[in-house]
Amino acid sequence: MSNNREDRSFSPSDHPPRRVLGIGMALHEETLIDHRFGRIINANIAECHMPVNADVHDIRVIFVGEADDSNPLGVKGVGEIGIVGVAAAIANAVYHATGKRVRDLPITLDKLRSETAGREHADVQ
Repeated sequence: MSNNREDRSFSPSDHPPRRVLGIGMALHEETLIDHRFGRIINANIAECHMPVNADVHDIRVIFVGEADDSNPLGVKGVGEIGIVGVAAAIANAVYHATGKRVRDLPITLDKLRSETAGREHADVQ
């Protein structure tokens, strides 16, 4: 995204779908592996649950009009940045609400009810 108004006009409409994908990553998407054969069991899009309008309400995107002098054109990247922090933010919100840290996505009730949920790894200081 540059400081030029025409160049950033698409970004506000481009980010909400990325946020929705981040919500799906945090709460729905799971890769199941058959450990006998090392294959992914659910390797098709038909079994992938995607959040819909009922799952996601109003999403507002606000850009900070700050100059970026790190490159000669003043360009800021907006690509995958919309999806990166969403799952971590949801995991932190769940932790603050429940006191249990889930480190394996998706975050499910089974994982929150688990006896091991919230325990820190022994090798983490």
